[in-house]
Amino acid sequence: MSSWKDEWKTIYQSNTEWLRIRKNGTEPTLEVAIEVGTYEDKEGFEQKKFHVYRVEIERFKLVSDPNDVNTSYLVPENYSPSWLHPLADYEAWFARDLEKIARTVGEEPLNLAKQFTSKDPKIRAGAYNAIGGYHGFANFDDDPLELDEPDLNKRWK
Repeated sequence: MSSWKDEWKTIYQSNTEWLRIRKNGTEPTLEVAIEVGTYEDKEGFEQKKFHVYRVEIERFKLVSDPNDVNTSYLVPENYSPSWLHPLADYEAWFARDLEKIARTVGEEPLNLAKQFTSKDPKIRAGAYNAIGGYHGFANFDDDPLELDEPDLNKRWK
């Protein structure tokens, strides 16, 4: 019996992040571990607890408003003008704050927006980290895993 890890390839990993992609090249996923407290283990030592947020690293594209060439919208990569609703209805929920978010990470708003359009999931993950740092990762995953440090280490090995 194969483990779910057999289906994934690690792109990068740190103490707080794990970016992986399915071996077939689909579903880039970022996991972010945020310390949320401590607990006492069986031996009486204080150990860390984490929430692990899973973020799908979706790719977007910038599409110019057909009625205003000075306005672009960050929409899903598969967006088509044939879709029923106005273009603005498909804009990413965080796009309205890109200017503020870009300032917090020392980036130009257009450059941050372009990171979401990159083919490279590492670049997109950086953009998602900026959004998560500003709005909180719970906006991407409202049911994070709660793991202690040994379980997190097992998961990420």
